[in-house]
Amino acid sequence: MLYKRGRYFWLKFKWRGKLIRKSTRASDLDTAHQVERRIRAALAKSYARTAKVKGDPLLFSLLYQDLSTVRKKKREMRAKDALRLKRLRAQEQGDAAFLGSMGIDPEPEKPE
Repeated sequence: MLYKRGRYFWLKFKWRGKLIRKSTRASDLDTAHQVERRIRAALAKSYARTAKVKGDPLLFSLLYQDLSTVRKKKREMRAKDALRLKRLRAQEQGDAAFLGSMGIDPEPEKPE
């Protein structure tokens, strides 16, 4: 995660259970992203050397980063599913006020 602190962007993420916080010493976001990738790649390389992991350490770093993105998307999907469930329950119970606030017509047209 990149965030601005004062004049520079800082990065914060967990690596193997430890919280990593470092300054990127970059004042623009694109450069900060490049620095973040370099730092993650360096961590992955050092881990690959000590753990004897075969393969490209940069790929390992990118896969690890993708895993955190997948987790974030799962949380977002759960929140959307909870909202859908509330809508369905409200439709079943006929809660017109709730449905109206959601922009759903509480009285759907019935086929004749």
